[in-house]
Amino acid sequence: MKGSSSFGSILNGYEDQDIRKLVEQLHGLCKDKNLTLAVAESMTGGLISSEITALPGGSGFFLGGVVCYQAKTKYLLVGVNPKTISEFGAVSKEVTMEMAVGIKKRLQAEIGLAVTGVAGPGPGVFPNFGLAGSVYTALVVGDKSVVKQFHFEGSRDEVRLAAVRASLRLLVIMVREGN
Repeated sequence: MKGSSSFGSILNGYEDQDIRKLVEQLHGLCKDKNLTLAVAESMTGGLISSEITALPGGSGFFLGGVVCYQAKTKYLLVGVNPKTISEFGAVSKEVTMEMAVGIKKRLQAEIGLAVTGVAGPGPGVFPNFGLAGSVYTALVVGDKSVVKQFHFEGSRDEVRLAAVRASLRLLVIMVREGN
């Protein structure tokens, strides 16, 4: 994604419809399979939780979510080991997986989803965090787990929205193929 669209205009366009369709698919899958979801978000700042709760009936599968933006909240709210953060960095596959495992356990859900990343602004490397546009999504569904790294280009808002969409797609695929 490239460009300088504002977040509001992105949400009113095609991308928003794509996200809504993914949430509708997720809702149907979780309802059919009797699964619950818990979410830990960092760079998306609650956007995934917001999209899920915008759909009527989301409370039938969505237990809740937390925004753990700073390293301290990652270990206080979802139980990430501070040593993991110091060894691998707050934006890493290891931390993201611990976030997914932690939120799943703390909210007693069948599915744990976590997202970390560097939204930017602009291209470049951010010390202690990594390359702008780098995103990690971790999922734990039952006894299966996966962590994926993505890279998106665009404004800060575009990167965050792309992370939401990619995370929801991965979640739908994993739930569909899992349980």
